[in-house]
Amino acid sequence: MKQLNSRKQKIFFYLPMAVFLLLIISCGYFSKTENVPVDVYVGGNSKTSNTEYQVAVYWKNGEMIPLETKPSGVTSIAVAGNDMYMAGYYIDTSVILTKGDAGVPIAGYWKNGEWVGLGNAKYWSVAITIFVSGDDVYAGGYIKNSSDTNAIPGYWKNGKWIALPSLEEGNAYVYSIFVSGNDVYAVVYSEEDDSGIYRDCYWKNGERITLSVDPEDRYSSSGLSMFVAEKDVYVGGYCKDLFSNFTSVNAGYWKNGKWAHMTEPQNIFYDSGVASIFVFGKDVYAAGGYYKDYALCGHMFGFDIPGYWKNGEWVKLDAKGRPSVASILVVPKPAAR
Repeated sequence: MKQLNSRKQKIFFYLPMAVFLLLIISCGYFSKTENVPVDVYVGGNSKTSNTEYQVAVYWKNGEMIPLETKPSGVTSIAVAGNDMYMAGYYIDTSVILTKGDAGVPIAGYWKNGEWVGLGNAKYWSVAITIFVSGDDVYAGGYIKNSSDTNAIPGYWKNGKWIALPSLEEGNAYVYSIFVSGNDVYAVVYSEEDDSGIYRDCYWKNGERITLSVDPEDRYSSSGLSMFVAEKDVYVGGYCKDLFSNFTSVNAGYWKNGKWAHMTEPQNIFYDSGVASIFVFGKDVYAAGGYYKDYALCGHMFGFDIPGYWKNGEWVKLDAKGRPSVASILVVPKPAAR
């Protein structure tokens, strides 16, 4: 059960997030995106040939591209016009924590590869999700103002921090922000009810909407990322069968409140999770992977087998160490000149 008890633990900075991303939705969206060649971007962190620790990287069509040489991570990707934004953090190694960790995470994002720091935290911060709407840049995540305080959920809008209320004592964080027209959606965190089951939820314009895996409440669940395509709301994450004696943490997503499991590759019997979800036309992309040992820190996985599902079919990504996979973005390929 420790997979689901992580909500009560302190947030560690070794592995970042979901989630994410911008695609302009317009009339005729689905017909315009059929059979369009695309580039697939997946953000996270990994060891490289030049580093002994995890650094911020992204994969473009399966090829890994490092962003940094210092400890860091990409948690979310968005594109607006010709600009690409990658939210995340880097580790400030000048701060030595009493428990021995060398440094604290500092929130920010890369715009076209250039780092933009986000302030407002006196001690510790991570940007988990990024979304661009017009001239506004939203970056959701959390801050801590001392080593003894819980994480405060909220988001930066154009660099200004806006705190969100927490519904229970303990750490809380914004997993995902999505803006569609005048509607603002936010996945914040799972809540535990009196039965000990996590029942996931998200907010739409401040109204809480509960998600469940099945009507019999056999599952605890967690949503990590969100995408809204026209009127359809997708929330990616994982669920746990409370009555199973076998591998029982399973990747999947909700579409308009209905849960769908991801397919499992042959001979893989690990736990799994979806860290980020993206919809392009009729295709649903869900980044995540499989892991043997529990490594979910607040909102983010370290995967033994990283990759993504396209319409439920598994696509593996190559990486060194035990990389995180935090975000996926799909954009049309540039026209050939």
